[in-house]
Amino acid sequence: MSIVVSKPGGRVADLRPYFDSVPDPRSRRGRWCSLTARLTTENQHLRNRLSEALGEQVWKETGLGGPTDIQQLQRRITELEQQAVGLCRQLSDRDNELAAARATNRGLMAHLNESAKGHREQQ
Repeated sequence: MSIVVSKPGGRVADLRPYFDSVPDPRSRRGRWCSLTARLTTENQHLRNRLSEALGEQVWKETGLGGPTDIQQLQRRITELEQQAVGLCRQLSDRDNELAAARATNRGLMAHLNESAKGHREQQ
């Protein structure tokens, strides 16, 4: 009977020589307990690492995770605030131009109405 343990990279280790080198059954049992405890601990450690890695991946993919670069986000916020200020200025300038165009239009319409009124009176 061989005692086989899988190792990282797909390698396999035969542990029979490790146990057969100890003739006393009690010592052999102690080695079994020791090996079982180490493998259990390693198994739990690997499960925890896998759980953390999967948790972080899901956290990031769903967008629930915290930002990866706070400074980059702060720079982006500053850029957007500056862009908003620029757009507000453009809007204000266009509002002023529109008000001026409307005033000019009212003046021209008033002048046109006066001219038409004077032209009708002459007829």
